[in-house]
Amino acid sequence: MPKKNGFTLVELLVVIAIIAILIALLLPAVQAAREAARRIQCTNHIKQITLALLNHESAYQSFPVGVPSCTHQNYITGAQEVGGFCDGPNWMTNIFGQMEQAVLAEWVIDVMERQASAADDLEHGGSQTDQFAPGNVGTMTPEFFICPSANRLTRVFGGSGPEFLGHDPWLAKGNYGGCFGANTYLDACPTIQGAGNQVHVDDNADKVRKPNRGVFQVVMVRNWKDAKQIDNADESFGLWKIGWGQGTRTRDIRDGTSHTLAVSEILAYDSEKDARGVWTIHVPGSSLFTARLGPNSKDPDRTSICDKSIPIGDPLYCGQSYNDDGNLWAAARSAHPGGVVTSTCDGAVHFVSDSIDLAIWQALATRAGGEIADIPD
Repeated sequence: MPKKNGFTLVELLVVIAIIAILIALLLPAVQAAREAARRIQCTNHIKQITLALLNHESAYQSFPVGVPSCTHQNYITGAQEVGGFCDGPNWMTNIFGQMEQAVLAEWVIDVMERQASAADDLEHGGSQTDQFAPGNVGTMTPEFFICPSANRLTRVFGGSGPEFLGHDPWLAKGNYGGCFGANTYLDACPTIQGAGNQVHVDDNADKVRKPNRGVFQVVMVRNWKDAKQIDNADESFGLWKIGWGQGTRTRDIRDGTSHTLAVSEILAYDSEKDARGVWTIHVPGSSLFTARLGPNSKDPDRTSICDKSIPIGDPLYCGQSYNDDGNLWAAARSAHPGGVVTSTCDGAVHFVSDSIDLAIWQALATRAGGEIADIPD
């Protein structure tokens, strides 16, 4: 009887085991290669955004205003229902022209001509019943505001009830924020003194009390005192509150453009009750971060709108303040292992390690703090 060729059961099991081992060895390498490609794409997004900032500075002689405010209580991060009566588009919604997004830029201008508050009105500039109607800014997120390494979010932010601070239930989320300084959101807000027609910005007090400011901040735009502090006052309509040319100028960055942070990554939580990642509003963790905490800090953010159900062990666990007193902060955060992608005001892009010394990180976050810090290699 002729002998049959073939594998014995033992040989087959050995072959299967070897293949499994090879796959196990290869899989991390494949995942690492994919993450490297995603990080490169994220780096390119931040590079695009930062070049748009520099082009904006060239066109208007200043960076875009972080938050152009015409509300006396300029530290408010909510909508008109809670006292945020008048503001222009934040820095992210002010660079569409430089990002070659002409349609979105026109939508923003149109809403500002007819509405009082960018943070409250951009998302229904075209329709209050159709979420994706032409003219509605912020109900979708442009691809260049999304890091490919971050989880894709299925839930938008907003709804009825005091926990949403008046924001509509349509607000989409992204992954990048501007640097608002080294400490709290309040440090990025001007000091307002006086009452009635005597209200003014106390610049002298700000110079003494607020040395922690970054390249972006809240700015009281020209004619802000003429805006009535009521919902949708006609005096609050118009392009004047966009604040072109009233942001930080290159000469204001006294620590040097290569030593001052411009943009970094943030992470959004996939919940309609959490505003982090919402790129059209100015809640810490939405379109902005501060350097009170280091990159990907294990300490919690403190924002005006976060989901209180996030478990303590979650990296995005947060504290919340409904007082809206501006004593808020949110860290730069990313889905990349080991650090965050950032840019500086000269247009350079860097990967900053989570282990960076906090004092150096905070020095980089200020534009005129008097300390010259380099991003470690």
